[in-house]
Amino acid sequence: MKDNKLTFDKDAIKIKQHFEIKLLADIKKVIKGSGWRKKIATLTKEFENNFYCLHIDAKYPQKGVKLTLKTKPMALDELFWEISGMPENKLEPLSFRTWGWFTCSSIKIDQISFDDEVSTLKLAKKILLWSNNAIEKHHKTSFNKKFSTLVKKDLEQINNSQHAITLITSLIVEKSYKEAMYLAKQYDSGKLQSGLTFILNDKSYFFHVIKWINKKEKLPNFISKIIRKIKEI
Repeated sequence: MKDNKLTFDKDAIKIKQHFEIKLLADIKKVIKGSGWRKKIATLTKEFENNFYCLHIDAKYPQKGVKLTLKTKPMALDELFWEISGMPENKLEPLSFRTWGWFTCSSIKIDQISFDDEVSTLKLAKKILLWSNNAIEKHHKTSFNKKFSTLVKKDLEQINNSQHAITLITSLIVEKSYKEAMYLAKQYDSGKLQSGLTFILNDKSYFFHVIKWINKKEKLPNFISKIIRKIKEI
């Protein structure tokens, strides 16, 4: 029985691998000109200042596929890189926002499984159609929602090691400096614990956030003083 089960497992794995290779090859064909870019088993796209990533998981052992669509504002990683002293990361390919080590995390906005037995080409077209529709739906329903609010409510985010970095950075993007400053001080002092603490020049990311916000808030006051002095002349 063990030998039979082992043979079945090997055969099932081979079937899955063959199916996945063929499906991903067909997906690469159908996404041409769509704005989607493929890397490994993910698709990435920029739409209305948001970054979207579609994770494609071929099921075992069925010839189906599970899709998970995630998103985050484009400005999120760019601000994180600015504060942490890695502005050159802006020049990296779009997929870097998923696969790069130093990035903010995305939130899951939709998920679906396709189990029907169709050709991989038809399934690839179906995946593209669903993905585009899911993005349009998200854009319409979340147009006025703050990303930080979604991060606070998302259970996967709360349990994510990057939660604190993502939340604080999103608050700064939204110009909620007071709340971002409060949380940054709590994490920097150790009163709150972060699963992932990025260290730059022996200082935590949260220390650099505090420094960045202080500099940002002082600039308008400095400009105002200059304007007042000019008027006095």
